[in-house]
Amino acid sequence: SGAGTTPDGAVSEGGQPIGPPIRARPDAAAADAAAAVDLDAPVVDAASPADLSVAPDLAVAPDLARPPDLTMVAPDMALAPAPGHLSPVTLLVGGQNVLDASTDEGGGIWVVTASTVYYFPPGRNNPFAYAQGQGLARGEYTWTDTYFSGPDPYVAPVIFTAVAGATAGQAVIGNEGAIADRLIVDPATGAVLRLDNMKVTPENSNPAEYPEHLKRVVATHSVVVDLNGTLNGTAYIGGWHGFSAFHGLRADCTSCMAFEEHQHYLPGPPAQPNECDDTPGDTSCWDGDVWGLAISPQGDVWAGDRHFAQLLPQRSLGPNAGFFDGTFKVGIDVFTMVKDEIHGLAVDGNGGLWVASSKNGLAYLSPNLQLRRFWTTNDGLASNRLHGVAVDRRGDVWVGTESDGLMRYRPSDDQWTHYNGAGGLPSNDINNVYFDKYGAGNRIVIATALGAVVYSGN
Repeated sequence: SGAGTTPDGAVSEGGQPIGPPIRARPDAAAADAAAAVDLDAPVVDAASPADLSVAPDLAVAPDLARPPDLTMVAPDMALAPAPGHLSPVTLLVGGQNVLDASTDEGGGIWVVTASTVYYFPPGRNNPFAYAQGQGLARGEYTWTDTYFSGPDPYVAPVIFTAVAGATAGQAVIGNEGAIADRLIVDPATGAVLRLDNMKVTPENSNPAEYPEHLKRVVATHSVVVDLNGTLNGTAYIGGWHGFSAFHGLRADCTSCMAFEEHQHYLPGPPAQPNECDDTPGDTSCWDGDVWGLAISPQGDVWAGDRHFAQLLPQRSLGPNAGFFDGTFKVGIDVFTMVKDEIHGLAVDGNGGLWVASSKNGLAYLSPNLQLRRFWTTNDGLASNRLHGVAVDRRGDVWVGTESDGLMRYRPSDDQWTHYNGAGGLPSNDINNVYFDKYGAGNRIVIATALGAVVYSGN
Protein backbone atom coordinates (compact mmCIF):
# COMPACT_ATOMS: atom_id res chain seq x y z
CA SER A 1 0.00 0.00 0.00
CA GLY A 2 2.80 2.36 -0.86
CA ALA A 3 5.24 1.29 1.84
CA GLY A 4 8.85 1.41 0.72
CA THR A 5 12.31 2.26 1.90
CA THR A 6 13.92 5.66 2.16
CA PRO A 7 17.64 6.25 1.56
CA ASP A 8 18.33 5.80 5.28
CA GLY A 9 16.50 2.44 5.32
CA ALA A 10 13.36 3.65 7.12
CA VAL A 11 9.95 2.53 5.99
CA SER A 12 8.11 5.12 3.92
CA GLU A 13 4.48 5.86 4.74
CA GLY A 14 3.56 7.18 1.33
CA GLY A 15 0.67 5.96 -0.76
CA GLN A 16 -3.01 5.47 -0.10
CA PRO A 17 -4.19 3.58 3.01
CA ILE A 18 -6.42 0.56 2.95
CA GLY A 19 -8.81 0.48 5.86
CA PRO A 20 -12.43 0.47 7.01
CA PRO A 21 -14.71 3.51 7.40
CA ILE A 22 -13.71 6.06 10.01
CA ARG A 23 -16.05 4.93 12.79
CA ALA A 24 -14.98 1.30 12.49
CA ARG A 25 -11.81 0.18 14.22
CA PRO A 26 -9.23 1.57 11.78
CA ASP A 27 -6.83 -0.85 10.19
CA ALA A 28 -3.87 1.07 8.79
CA ALA A 29 -2.35 -1.02 6.06
CA ALA A 30 0.92 0.88 5.86
CA ALA A 31 3.10 2.23 8.63
CA ASP A 32 6.45 3.76 9.32
CA ALA A 33 9.37 2.41 11.25
CA ALA A 34 10.91 4.65 13.87
CA ALA A 35 14.66 4.68 13.58
CA ALA A 36 15.27 2.88 16.85
CA VAL A 37 12.90 -0.03 16.16
CA ASP A 38 14.58 -3.33 15.37
CA LEU A 39 12.95 -4.25 12.08
CA ASP A 40 14.61 -7.65 12.13
CA ALA A 41 12.88 -8.72 15.34
CA PRO A 42 11.30 -12.12 14.61
CA VAL A 43 7.78 -13.17 15.38
CA VAL A 44 7.17 -15.69 18.13
CA ASP A 45 4.32 -17.75 16.77
CA ALA A 46 2.16 -20.08 18.82
CA ALA A 47 2.32 -22.66 16.09
CA SER A 48 6.11 -22.77 16.13
CA PRO A 49 7.11 -21.82 19.62
CA ALA A 50 11.24 -19.75 20.99
CA ASP A 51 12.83 -21.14 24.07
CA LEU A 52 12.14 -18.47 26.65
CA SER A 53 12.74 -20.68 29.65
CA VAL A 54 16.14 -19.08 30.23
CA ALA A 55 14.41 -15.75 30.95
CA PRO A 56 11.09 -16.32 32.71
CA ASP A 57 10.77 -12.62 33.51
CA LEU A 58 12.08 -11.62 30.08
CA ALA A 59 14.87 -9.67 31.76
CA VAL A 60 17.24 -11.48 29.41
CA ALA A 61 16.50 -11.41 25.71
CA PRO A 62 14.99 -14.77 24.73
CA ASP A 63 16.52 -16.99 22.10
CA LEU A 64 14.03 -16.41 19.33
CA ALA A 65 16.01 -18.48 16.85
CA ARG A 66 14.86 -21.76 18.43
CA PRO A 67 11.27 -22.96 18.18
CA PRO A 68 9.75 -22.87 21.71
CA ASP A 69 7.35 -25.25 23.37
CA LEU A 70 4.28 -23.08 23.90
CA THR A 71 2.02 -25.79 25.22
CA MET A 72 -1.67 -25.11 24.80
CA VAL A 73 -3.70 -26.28 27.77
CA ALA A 74 -7.41 -26.91 27.46
CA PRO A 75 -9.41 -25.51 30.41
CA ASP A 76 -11.00 -28.05 32.72
CA MET A 77 -14.07 -26.36 34.12
CA ALA A 78 -17.85 -26.43 34.20
CA LEU A 79 -19.39 -24.89 31.09
CA ALA A 80 -22.00 -22.91 33.04
CA PRO A 81 -20.43 -20.18 35.21
CA ALA A 82 -22.05 -19.47 38.55
CA PRO A 83 -24.29 -16.37 38.64
CA GLY A 84 -22.98 -13.65 40.92
CA HIS A 85 -24.16 -10.40 42.51
CA LEU A 86 -21.93 -7.35 43.02
CA SER A 87 -22.79 -5.70 46.32
CA PRO A 88 -22.31 -3.09 47.53
CA VAL A 89 -21.66 -0.98 44.46
CA THR A 90 -21.61 2.75 43.74
CA LEU A 91 -22.97 4.00 40.43
CA LEU A 92 -21.32 7.08 38.93
CA VAL A 93 -22.84 9.17 36.09
CA GLY A 94 -25.70 6.71 35.81
CA GLY A 95 -27.43 6.56 32.44
CA GLN A 96 -24.38 7.75 30.52
CA ASN A 97 -22.25 5.67 28.18
CA VAL A 98 -18.94 5.48 30.06
CA LEU A 99 -16.16 4.58 27.64
CA ASP A 100 -13.39 4.26 30.24
CA ALA A 101 -12.64 4.76 33.93
CA SER A 102 -9.58 4.88 36.15
CA THR A 103 -8.29 5.99 39.56
CA ASP A 104 -5.41 8.19 40.64
CA GLU A 105 -2.80 7.98 43.38
CA GLY A 106 -4.88 10.22 45.66
CA GLY A 107 -7.90 7.91 45.55
CA GLY A 108 -9.87 9.93 43.01
CA ILE A 109 -11.92 8.32 40.26
CA TRP A 110 -11.82 9.47 36.63
CA VAL A 111 -14.64 8.68 34.19
CA VAL A 112 -14.92 9.57 30.50
CA THR A 113 -17.90 9.73 28.18
CA ALA A 114 -17.68 10.83 24.57
CA SER A 115 -18.40 14.44 25.53
CA THR A 116 -17.09 14.89 29.08
CA VAL A 117 -14.31 13.97 31.49
CA TYR A 118 -15.50 13.56 35.10
CA TYR A 119 -13.32 13.64 38.20
CA PHE A 120 -14.55 12.40 41.59
CA PRO A 121 -12.08 13.34 44.35
CA PRO A 122 -12.22 11.09 47.43
CA GLY A 123 -15.40 11.70 49.43
CA ARG A 124 -17.06 13.83 46.76
CA ASN A 125 -20.34 12.62 45.23
CA ASN A 126 -20.67 15.39 42.65
CA PRO A 127 -17.88 15.35 40.08
CA PHE A 128 -15.91 18.13 38.52
CA ALA A 129 -16.40 18.11 34.75
CA TYR A 130 -14.01 19.03 31.94
CA ALA A 131 -14.21 19.21 28.17
CA GLN A 132 -13.11 21.40 25.28
CA GLY A 133 -14.24 24.50 27.13
CA GLN A 134 -11.40 23.89 29.60
CA GLY A 135 -8.92 23.35 26.76
CA LEU A 136 -9.07 19.57 26.40
CA ALA A 137 -8.52 18.22 22.88
CA ARG A 138 -6.98 21.60 21.97
CA GLY A 139 -10.47 23.06 22.28
CA GLU A 140 -11.54 21.36 19.06
CA TYR A 141 -14.98 19.82 18.52
CA THR A 142 -14.45 18.33 15.06
CA TRP A 143 -11.49 16.99 13.09
CA THR A 144 -10.86 16.02 9.50
CA ASP A 145 -9.58 12.54 8.78
CA THR A 146 -7.49 12.25 5.63
CA TYR A 147 -6.13 8.73 6.10
CA PHE A 148 -8.28 6.11 7.84
CA SER A 149 -11.49 6.92 5.95
CA GLY A 150 -9.81 6.53 2.55
CA PRO A 151 -9.00 9.06 -0.13
CA ASP A 152 -11.89 11.43 0.62
CA PRO A 153 -11.59 13.66 3.70
CA TYR A 154 -14.09 12.86 6.44
CA VAL A 155 -15.18 15.30 9.16
CA ALA A 156 -15.86 13.60 12.49
CA PRO A 157 -16.62 14.78 16.03
CA VAL A 158 -13.83 14.92 18.59
CA ILE A 159 -14.76 12.52 21.39
CA PHE A 160 -13.04 11.43 24.60
CA THR A 161 -12.22 7.73 24.61
CA ALA A 162 -9.76 6.72 27.35
CA VAL A 163 -8.34 7.80 30.70
CA ALA A 164 -5.58 6.75 33.10
CA GLY A 165 -5.08 8.37 36.50
CA ALA A 166 -1.64 9.40 37.73
CA THR A 167 -0.77 11.48 40.82
CA ALA A 168 -3.62 12.98 42.86
CA GLY A 169 -5.72 15.16 40.57
CA GLN A 170 -3.79 14.16 37.44
CA ALA A 171 -4.91 12.06 34.49
CA VAL A 172 -3.96 11.40 30.89
CA ILE A 173 -7.05 11.54 28.69
CA GLY A 174 -7.23 10.08 25.19
CA ASN A 175 -9.51 11.27 22.43
CA GLU A 176 -10.33 10.84 18.75
CA GLY A 177 -9.05 13.72 16.67
CA ALA A 178 -6.48 15.41 18.93
CA ILE A 179 -4.52 12.43 20.38
CA ALA A 180 -4.51 13.02 24.16
CA ASP A 181 -4.03 15.49 27.02
CA ARG A 182 -2.33 15.54 30.40
CA LEU A 183 -4.64 17.30 32.87
CA ILE A 184 -3.75 18.34 36.43
CA VAL A 185 -6.43 19.81 38.69
CA ASP A 186 -6.76 20.83 42.33
CA PRO A 187 -8.57 17.94 44.07
CA ALA A 188 -10.16 20.36 46.53
CA THR A 189 -11.56 22.91 44.09
CA GLY A 190 -11.36 21.23 40.69
CA ALA A 191 -9.45 24.19 39.28
CA VAL A 192 -7.24 23.40 36.30
CA LEU A 193 -3.60 23.73 37.34
CA ARG A 194 -1.98 22.48 34.16
CA LEU A 195 -2.94 21.18 30.74
CA ASP A 196 -0.66 19.66 28.11
CA ASN A 197 -2.14 18.99 24.67
CA MET A 198 -0.21 16.31 22.80
CA LYS A 199 0.70 17.10 19.20
CA VAL A 200 2.78 15.69 16.39
CA THR A 201 5.57 18.13 15.59
CA PRO A 202 8.69 17.98 13.41
CA GLU A 203 10.70 17.78 16.65
CA ASN A 204 8.98 14.68 18.08
CA SER A 205 8.50 12.95 14.74
CA ASN A 206 10.75 11.48 12.09
CA PRO A 207 11.15 14.62 9.92
CA ALA A 208 10.90 12.64 6.70
CA GLU A 209 7.63 11.10 7.84
CA TYR A 210 6.18 14.15 9.62
CA PRO A 211 3.40 14.83 7.06
CA GLU A 212 2.21 11.21 7.30
CA HIS A 213 2.42 11.16 11.09
CA LEU A 214 0.11 14.18 11.18
CA LYS A 215 -2.50 12.06 9.39
CA ARG A 216 -2.04 8.85 11.35
CA VAL A 217 -1.22 9.76 14.95
CA VAL A 218 -4.58 11.35 15.61
CA ALA A 219 -6.65 9.18 17.94
CA THR A 220 -6.41 7.08 21.10
CA HIS A 221 -7.96 3.77 22.12
CA SER A 222 -6.24 3.20 25.47
CA VAL A 223 -3.88 4.69 28.05
CA VAL A 224 -1.79 3.10 30.81
CA VAL A 225 0.33 4.94 33.40
CA ASP A 226 3.56 3.88 35.10
CA LEU A 227 4.29 6.45 37.80
CA ASN A 228 7.51 4.57 38.61
CA GLY A 229 8.44 4.52 34.97
CA THR A 230 11.23 6.13 33.06
CA LEU A 231 11.84 9.87 32.88
CA ASN A 232 9.89 10.76 36.05
CA GLY A 233 6.88 8.63 35.22
CA THR A 234 5.41 7.81 31.82
CA ALA A 235 2.00 7.30 30.25
CA TYR A 236 1.73 5.01 27.22
CA ILE A 237 -0.96 5.89 24.70
CA GLY A 238 -2.41 3.20 22.44
CA GLY A 239 -3.63 4.72 19.21
CA TRP A 240 -5.24 4.03 15.89
CA HIS A 241 -1.69 3.84 14.57
CA GLY A 242 0.89 2.39 16.96
CA PHE A 243 1.48 3.66 20.48
CA SER A 244 3.27 6.67 21.95
CA ALA A 245 4.65 7.90 25.27
CA PHE A 246 4.27 10.99 27.47
CA HIS A 247 6.94 11.54 30.15
CA GLY A 248 7.25 13.64 33.29
CA LEU A 249 4.14 12.67 35.27
CA ARG A 250 5.80 13.15 38.68
CA ALA A 251 8.07 16.01 37.66
CA ASP A 252 9.01 17.69 34.41
CA CYS A 253 11.62 15.86 32.41
CA THR A 254 14.13 18.58 31.62
CA SER A 255 16.41 16.28 29.64
CA CYS A 256 13.80 14.67 27.40
CA MET A 257 11.01 15.41 24.99
CA ALA A 258 7.74 15.03 26.91
CA PHE A 259 5.75 13.48 24.05
CA GLU A 260 7.37 10.80 21.88
CA GLU A 261 5.47 9.24 18.97
CA HIS A 262 5.18 6.46 17.84
CA GLN A 263 6.23 2.77 17.93
CA HIS A 264 5.15 -0.35 16.02
CA TYR A 265 5.93 -3.99 16.25
CA LEU A 266 7.01 -4.80 12.70
CA PRO A 267 7.12 -8.55 11.97
CA GLY A 268 9.49 -8.38 9.01
CA PRO A 269 12.29 -6.28 7.57
CA PRO A 270 11.45 -3.43 5.19
CA ALA A 271 12.20 -5.66 2.23
CA GLN A 272 9.29 -7.90 3.28
CA PRO A 273 6.49 -5.44 4.16
CA ASN A 274 3.77 -8.09 3.82
CA GLU A 275 5.20 -10.58 6.31
CA CYS A 276 2.38 -11.10 8.75
CA ASP A 277 0.88 -13.51 11.25
CA ASP A 278 -0.68 -16.82 10.19
CA THR A 279 -4.16 -15.46 9.47
CA PRO A 280 -5.24 -16.95 6.12
CA GLY A 281 -5.39 -14.30 3.43
CA ASP A 282 -3.64 -11.59 5.44
CA THR A 283 -1.06 -9.74 3.40
CA SER A 284 -0.22 -6.86 5.73
CA CYS A 285 0.39 -6.76 9.48
CA TRP A 286 1.59 -3.21 9.97
CA ASP A 287 -0.02 -2.93 13.33
CA GLY A 288 -1.75 0.15 14.72
CA ASP A 289 -5.10 -0.06 16.48
CA VAL A 290 -3.55 -0.63 19.93
CA TRP A 291 -6.38 -1.36 22.37
CA GLY A 292 -4.33 -3.35 24.88
CA LEU A 293 -1.63 -1.88 27.14
CA ALA A 294 -0.14 -3.23 30.37
CA ILE A 295 3.02 -2.76 32.45
CA SER A 296 5.17 -5.79 33.29
CA PRO A 297 6.69 -6.27 36.78
CA GLN A 298 9.97 -5.02 35.31
CA GLY A 299 8.33 -1.84 34.04
CA ASP A 300 8.30 -2.83 30.39
CA VAL A 301 5.28 -2.30 28.17
CA TRP A 302 3.01 -4.93 26.70
CA ALA A 303 0.97 -3.65 23.77
CA GLY A 304 -1.74 -5.57 21.94
CA ASP A 305 -3.13 -4.89 18.47
CA ARG A 306 -5.00 -6.82 15.81
CA HIS A 307 -2.21 -9.30 15.18
CA PHE A 308 0.26 -9.52 18.07
CA ALA A 309 1.02 -9.05 21.74
CA GLN A 310 4.39 -7.30 21.82
CA LEU A 311 6.80 -6.38 24.61
CA LEU A 312 8.83 -3.15 24.53
CA PRO A 313 11.61 -2.75 27.15
CA GLN A 314 11.37 0.51 29.09
CA ARG A 315 12.04 0.71 32.84
CA SER A 316 14.25 -2.39 32.71
CA LEU A 317 16.66 -0.29 30.62
CA GLY A 318 17.10 2.23 33.42
CA PRO A 319 15.33 5.29 34.85
CA ASN A 320 16.33 7.58 31.99
CA ALA A 321 15.48 5.30 29.08
CA GLY A 322 13.61 7.01 26.28
CA PHE A 323 10.71 5.55 24.34
CA PHE A 324 12.94 4.64 21.40
CA ASP A 325 15.89 3.30 23.42
CA GLY A 326 14.57 -0.27 23.43
CA THR A 327 13.70 -2.67 20.63
CA PHE A 328 10.78 -5.06 20.83
CA LYS A 329 11.76 -8.12 22.81
CA VAL A 330 9.02 -10.39 21.52
CA GLY A 331 5.96 -10.37 19.29
CA ILE A 332 3.46 -13.15 19.86
CA ASP A 333 0.65 -14.29 17.57
CA VAL A 334 -1.65 -15.27 20.45
CA PHE A 335 -4.70 -16.64 18.61
CA THR A 336 -3.47 -18.70 15.68
CA MET A 337 -5.08 -18.78 12.23
CA VAL A 338 -7.22 -15.71 13.00
CA LYS A 339 -6.56 -12.05 13.70
CA ASP A 340 -5.89 -11.61 17.42
CA GLU A 341 -8.10 -8.48 17.72
CA ILE A 342 -6.67 -7.75 21.18
CA HIS A 343 -8.98 -5.45 23.15
CA GLY A 344 -7.34 -5.58 26.58
CA LEU A 345 -4.21 -6.76 28.39
CA ALA A 346 -3.43 -7.31 32.07
CA VAL A 347 -0.36 -8.61 33.89
CA ASP A 348 -0.75 -10.66 37.07
CA GLY A 349 1.53 -10.63 40.11
CA ASN A 350 3.74 -13.34 38.66
CA GLY A 351 4.21 -11.59 35.35
CA GLY A 352 1.72 -13.74 33.41
CA LEU A 353 -0.16 -11.99 30.61
CA TRP A 354 -3.95 -12.08 30.22
CA VAL A 355 -5.18 -11.28 26.71
CA ALA A 356 -8.78 -10.29 25.98
CA SER A 357 -9.89 -10.40 22.36
CA SER A 358 -12.91 -8.67 20.86
CA LYS A 359 -13.58 -11.81 18.78
CA ASN A 360 -11.65 -14.80 20.14
CA GLY A 361 -12.26 -14.94 23.89
CA LEU A 362 -9.54 -14.96 26.56
CA ALA A 363 -5.97 -16.26 26.61
CA TYR A 364 -3.31 -16.58 29.30
CA LEU A 365 0.45 -16.63 28.68
CA SER A 366 2.60 -17.84 31.56
CA PRO A 367 5.48 -15.60 32.75
CA ASN A 368 8.05 -17.54 30.73
CA LEU A 369 5.65 -17.72 27.76
CA GLN A 370 5.96 -21.51 27.73
CA LEU A 371 2.33 -22.18 28.62
CA ARG A 372 -0.90 -20.96 27.06
CA ARG A 373 -4.47 -21.43 28.07
CA PHE A 374 -7.62 -20.35 26.24
CA TRP A 375 -11.26 -19.78 27.15
CA THR A 376 -14.23 -19.27 24.83
CA THR A 377 -17.98 -19.74 25.12
CA ASN A 378 -17.23 -23.47 24.89
CA ASP A 379 -15.28 -23.20 28.15
CA GLY A 380 -17.56 -21.04 30.27
CA LEU A 381 -17.23 -17.50 28.92
CA ALA A 382 -20.50 -15.66 28.44
CA SER A 383 -19.18 -14.22 25.17
CA ASN A 384 -16.10 -14.36 22.95
CA ARG A 385 -16.40 -10.61 22.35
CA LEU A 386 -14.42 -9.14 25.21
CA HIS A 387 -13.85 -5.49 26.14
CA GLY A 388 -11.06 -5.25 28.68
CA VAL A 389 -9.42 -7.39 31.36
CA ALA A 390 -8.04 -6.60 34.82
CA VAL A 391 -6.35 -8.62 37.57
CA ASP A 392 -7.07 -7.64 41.18
CA ARG A 393 -4.83 -7.92 44.22
CA ARG A 394 -6.03 -11.46 45.00
CA GLY A 395 -5.17 -12.59 41.50
CA ASP A 396 -8.79 -12.84 40.36
CA VAL A 397 -9.33 -11.94 36.70
CA TRP A 398 -12.17 -9.59 35.68
CA VAL A 399 -13.29 -9.62 32.04
CA GLY A 400 -15.79 -7.29 30.38
CA THR A 401 -17.93 -8.50 27.50
CA GLU A 402 -19.42 -6.55 24.64
CA SER A 403 -23.04 -7.24 25.59
CA ASP A 404 -23.13 -10.11 28.10
CA GLY A 405 -22.04 -8.52 31.36
CA LEU A 406 -18.94 -9.10 33.45
CA MET A 407 -16.99 -12.29 34.11
CA ARG A 408 -14.74 -13.08 37.08
CA TYR A 409 -12.25 -15.94 37.07
CA ARG A 410 -10.65 -17.35 40.23
CA PRO A 411 -7.45 -19.18 39.32
CA SER A 412 -7.34 -20.61 42.86
CA ASP A 413 -10.29 -22.92 42.12
CA ASP A 414 -10.53 -22.61 38.32
CA GLN A 415 -14.07 -21.25 38.49
CA TRP A 416 -15.96 -18.46 36.73
CA THR A 417 -18.67 -16.16 38.05
CA HIS A 418 -21.00 -14.23 35.75
CA TYR A 419 -22.45 -10.80 36.65
CA ASN A 420 -25.16 -9.11 34.59
CA GLY A 421 -28.08 -6.72 35.00
CA ALA A 422 -29.63 -8.99 37.61
CA GLY A 423 -26.30 -9.13 39.44
CA GLY A 424 -25.70 -5.46 40.18
CA LEU A 425 -24.76 -3.98 36.81
CA PRO A 426 -26.75 -1.14 35.19
CA SER A 427 -25.95 -2.54 31.74
CA ASN A 428 -24.61 -5.73 30.21
CA ASP A 429 -22.61 -3.67 27.71
CA ILE A 430 -19.12 -3.35 29.20
CA ASN A 431 -16.66 -0.91 27.64
CA ASN A 432 -13.73 -1.57 29.98
CA VAL A 433 -12.82 -2.85 33.42
CA TYR A 434 -10.15 -1.36 35.66
CA PHE A 435 -8.43 -2.41 38.90
CA ASP A 436 -7.39 0.35 41.32
CA LYS A 437 -3.66 -0.31 41.51
CA TYR A 438 -3.04 2.67 43.79
CA GLY A 439 -5.33 1.78 46.71
CA ALA A 440 -4.68 -0.72 49.47
CA GLY A 441 -8.01 -2.47 48.93
CA ASN A 442 -9.45 -4.37 46.01
CA ARG A 443 -11.49 -1.71 44.19
CA ILE A 444 -12.75 -2.46 40.68
CA VAL A 445 -14.26 0.18 38.37
CA ILE A 446 -16.41 -1.07 35.50
CA ALA A 447 -17.20 1.22 32.57
CA THR A 448 -20.64 0.33 31.22
CA ALA A 449 -23.05 1.79 28.68
CA LEU A 450 -25.20 3.14 31.55
CA GLY A 451 -22.63 4.43 34.02
CA ALA A 452 -19.48 3.50 35.91
CA VAL A 453 -19.79 0.89 38.66
CA VAL A 454 -17.39 0.97 41.61
CA TYR A 455 -17.11 -2.30 43.53
CA SER A 456 -14.92 -2.85 46.59
CA GLY A 457 -16.35 -6.08 47.96
CA ASN A 458 -14.94 -9.59 48.11
